Amino acid sequence: MNDYNLNSFNFDSKNILDFIYKRRNLLIIVFLLSLVVSTIASFFIDYKYKSSVILFPASSSSVSEVLLTKNVASKDVLTFGEEENVEQMIQVLNSEKLKGKIIEKYDLINHYNLQSAKYPRTALSKKYYDNISFIRTKYLSVTIEVYDTDKEFASNIANDIAAFFDSVMISMHKERAIKAFNIVNKEFIKLNNEIKTLQDSLKTLEKLGVFDFETQSEVLNKALSDAILSNNTTAITKIQNKLDILAEFGGAHVTISNLLEYELLRFSDLKGKYSEAKVNIEQDLPYKFIVSKAYPAEKYSYPIRWVIITFSTFSASFLGLIILILFDSLKKK
Repeated sequence: MNDYNLNSFNFDSKNILDFIYKRRNLLIIVFLLSLVVSTIASFFIDYKYKSSVILFPASSSSVSEVLLTKNVASKDVLTFGEEENVEQMIQVLNSEKLKGKIIEKYDLINHYNLQSAKYPRTALSKKYYDNISFIRTKYLSVTIEVYDTDKEFASNIANDIAAFFDSVMISMHKERAIKAFNIVNKEFIKLNNEIKTLQDSLKTLEKLGVFDFETQSEVLNKALSDAILSNNTTAITKIQNKLDILAEFGGAHVTISNLLEYELLRFSDLKGKYSEAKVNIEQDLPYKFIVSKAYPAEKYSYPIRWVIITFSTFSASFLGLIILILFDSLKKK
């Protein structure tokens, strides 16, 4: 059986050419039929117009980090993003959140006539990615390509995807920024109240005559010595009363003063963080640079009829040749 197969299926170039010549009429008929069928079929394929937007991601540094900090290594708001920013951009462009916005705005389930599909969401998702793609370029940019039978529709979707990219990014960052701001704001209010309490305590002590423990102690002790030397009993009594008050509340004044100085330093740092957190909430700078917007195409991009006809015709002709060879081999067997 094996020897028979080796002898029967001898497909060298001469045998194949001989076979094609012998079956030339039938192969010509197959070629012409496939040409006619593929040509007719190509006219039933809907025209699709392509619109595209080219984007560069912006740097991922926060606005507060770039504009408010003194770090010389921080990036500028006009800096293009790096490789990881390109990957993040593609992830966001492919996100369900952004896809949902486009589907809802353009009612794509009706636009693609998928209302009666057995699994409409699955069919819609497949159709969405058949017509919309995000391509990373070698220049660290991203191209948004949209195909549709309506050229205005295609360009509008491409531009809106670029616009929605910013809204999705801002929404994600703002959600985190609000939580960060609430933490800083809570600490800011707490520290501010503590400082006011310390300042009120110092004012109370100052009303009692305690201002600067060391200076007052030195001055009053000298004055007491002078009063004793001059035997001024009235002055001695007044000075001694002041020294007694200073002795009782002076330590507290020193402690509160030192604590207030420390808390004011903390407050200064926290105020900077408060300002940064507030800017991060309020900022709405774009997260992308648009190189070129989408415009309605002047001519359709799909189908390319000659490619479809050529590929289909030669594929069908080659398949016909294979079938004839197998049929002839089986017939001989």
